[in-house]
Amino acid sequence: MARIYLIAPPCHNVYRQINSKNFGVLQPPLGLAYIGSFVKKHGHAVEIIDTAFCKDLFGNIENGISGFKPDFVGISATTPQITSALEIAGYIKKRFPTIKTILGGYHASALPEQSMADPNIDIVVCGEGEMTVAEILDGKDLNEIKGICFRRDGKIKINPPRPLIENLDFLPFPLWEQLPVRSYYFFSQRAIGVISGRGCPYRCSFCASSVINQYRCRMRSSANFVDEVEWLYKNYGINNLFFNDETFTLDIKRTEEICNLILDRRIRIKWTCDTRVDHLTKPILKIMRSAGCQCLRVGVESADDKVLKETGKGITLEQVERVVSWARELGIKTTAYYLLGLPYETLESLKRTLLFSRKLKTDLSYFMMHVPLPGTRTWEIAKEGRILRCVAKDWSEYTKHDKAIVESDNLSADQLTAYHDLMVKSYYFNPLYLSHKLFSIRSFRELREAFKAGATLFKMIFLKSKKN
Repeated sequence: MARIYLIAPPCHNVYRQINSKNFGVLQPPLGLAYIGSFVKKHGHAVEIIDTAFCKDLFGNIENGISGFKPDFVGISATTPQITSALEIAGYIKKRFPTIKTILGGYHASALPEQSMADPNIDIVVCGEGEMTVAEILDGKDLNEIKGICFRRDGKIKINPPRPLIENLDFLPFPLWEQLPVRSYYFFSQRAIGVISGRGCPYRCSFCASSVINQYRCRMRSSANFVDEVEWLYKNYGINNLFFNDETFTLDIKRTEEICNLILDRRIRIKWTCDTRVDHLTKPILKIMRSAGCQCLRVGVESADDKVLKETGKGITLEQVERVVSWARELGIKTTAYYLLGLPYETLESLKRTLLFSRKLKTDLSYFMMHVPLPGTRTWEIAKEGRILRCVAKDWSEYTKHDKAIVESDNLSADQLTAYHDLMVKSYYFNPLYLSHKLFSIRSFRELREAFKAGATLFKMIFLKSKKN
């Protein structure tokens, strides 16, 4: 039996100057939680720490490792987290030099050799980690383990990729018992994320899902997924969930099955999901509403035809308007996501997006600055430097909320940052939006949450403007 200590690096830097507790999302590290439950089932000892809750980052990690005495430490990181992840690995190597460090997640999977160049990393896991990490803990020869990058005789070696897990029901539920389940939130509401499937078949230019999921979508059975929802409901009293699939309604028939199971089992929950507007109908929205769906999150990205077409997303603005109208009629809240600074973006295209967002009148509009993540098509475009250029100095700047890190001949990074701030001001501090929000408030809790979110946005935009 081997022992592994799993670490989720802090995520506060993703939001930078935003107080994410008032206007943001903090969700469990599901990838690590799945790895933890899988290796535990295979006879290994495991502990997980979500450092988002650590007051003393390195002190808490040192105390945890000293008490648990692991043979391995596993760290998973996105690109905005990678700087913190490598700092943690360096600290562990300095304090506990005999422990083997494993790095995984989207960033390491996209850039395995670059990640292995850090001397504090012993093994990089590329792709899904459950079976790979289990084989490492089993003591299997590294040369024979698919999906890893490691050093051998002073040289970096990359093994062949590991096939994707086809039957997701084969995996045990995440290791919920080692996470602060009741402390996670979704835009200031207590809510926890769960997934019913992995991956997405679409080829959006800005999305890093394919780094691990290879443009494929694999689904848990409806019963298996609802079993987990019911388990969280009964064991932890969780009645507010975020269905964290990339496109929850990809298979509408399966979505209906899930909703009917929730209704049949009388699981009284509210839930939010991410999905695409071209995978929704009014009848399925009615069923979703009856099963507890309270909010849809949909990606619009841009209201400029050329910019939207170049993303490869394959939706139309008419579809967006139709779905938002259906949702409003049925009493389902909506959140629209806009990505500013995509290839071929101009000041004129940004203006079109702002006008469309105000016309659409979703309950929330999330304006994010485009970040060309490793492994995406826009990453390759930015490396070429013709249509788009990246001006970030290091990985810590790869965030969507602080300042723009892309520019083009049509639009400078400073112009994009300024227009982002203008869009937030124009949308959220518009008298019509404010009056709509005020009259839609139904409880003191909702009033308190709206006030906190408004204060956070005010500080983010107006105080930043003064500093600049």
